[in-house]
Amino acid sequence: MELEELKASWNVLNEELKKQTVLNREMAMRMLRNKGESALSSLMLWEGFGVGVAVVLALSGILVYLLTHWLGQLLLGEFVVLLILAWQLYKYCFLKNIRLEELSVCDAFLRINKYKKMLIGEIFSTPFILVPWFFVLDWGQEFVWGKWIFMIIACLICVPPLYMYYWRRIAKLRQSLEELKEFEAE
Repeated sequence: MELEELKASWNVLNEELKKQTVLNREMAMRMLRNKGESALSSLMLWEGFGVGVAVVLALSGILVYLLTHWLGQLLLGEFVVLLILAWQLYKYCFLKNIRLEELSVCDAFLRINKYKKMLIGEIFSTPFILVPWFFVLDWGQEFVWGKWIFMIIACLICVPPLYMYYWRRIAKLRQSLEELKEFEAE
């Protein structure tokens, strides 16, 4: 009789242990996904900020035209701003479509790597967009070295910390995905 009771209590404890293991595993996976979601949402926040800045620039260009009727240089400036706005919207929507809870770890890695490549392309293409824009805005005015030096220094001071922030968030997201991958492999 005692052996039968011992077996029954052992089976009950074994079932409870299995349930606890499953619950602990699910909770750990949820925590890892939340960590990744946090990094992803901070990237989306900055991309949304970029969209807002581009919208403000576009609206201020229209306001400048309405106040000054200064059309020649403004058209190219607005074209560049609209390109920047379209790019920012594309990146924001791209990040918004990364849903970690719905994607496999492999698919999430692929999308994060694509986003990282997009940022690298952005870093290298930005000078080719901004330098002609600065020339157009300077058109017809006296060339002032101080203004150009200020713009270069401002870009060198502002851009690297921003992209370092992006890299840290991407690294945190990748780390979370790697932990999920290891966890799923077990």
